[in-house]
Amino acid sequence: MANDNFKGALRQFQKVLEHEPTNLAAVNNRAICWLYTCNLQRAISSLEEVILRDPENSLKEIIVFNLATLYDLGAEDGQDKKKKLLALIAKFASDDFDTSVLRMS
Repeated sequence: MANDNFKGALRQFQKVLEHEPTNLAAVNNRAICWLYTCNLQRAISSLEEVILRDPENSLKEIIVFNLATLYDLGAEDGQDKKKKLLALIAKFASDDFDTSVLRMS
């Protein structure tokens, strides 16, 4: 990623996730690579999938911030999706979770 080789980085993050499917750093960075390779919807769905699969462990502020940013970039119903994300945060995240990362209007 540091060398703007997002396709190559995407392949590497995919390899990591084959062995460690819950590696949130790899999930997050893979989504960023998809964004930079013009696949916004795949970036969104990949972060949504990891959150829905294991909300107790995957609702981290950086993941939520990046997903909220992706919603702002291209989801027609981004505010509605952020509200659903907020409900998941209320149910599963720690009490000190900073909900300002959602950047809701």
